[in-house]
Amino acid sequence: MLLNEKGYYFAVLALGLYSAISLQKTIRDRAEGIPTTNLYYLISWAALAVSIFLIAVGLMNAGGLSLSEKGFYMMAFT
Repeated sequence: MLLNEKGYYFAVLALGLYSAISLQKTIRDRAEGIPTTNLYYLISWAALAVSIFLIAVGLMNAGGLSLSEKGFYMMAFT
């Protein structure tokens, strides 16, 4: 795998990790009655959706990976 591909997957992983943690905290804050804005809540959902979309598109277009490797990368992401 080329260095730019590794960088792409790392960036998408970092985005997914940040958005998932942010979304989890926002949901927990809402459950505990701590006020949160709807905008931040929607941005967290959108960032998570974008990261899942980007990893899926990246893996579909990864020509050098076998199907089992693509599945491994997707499961590792989730």
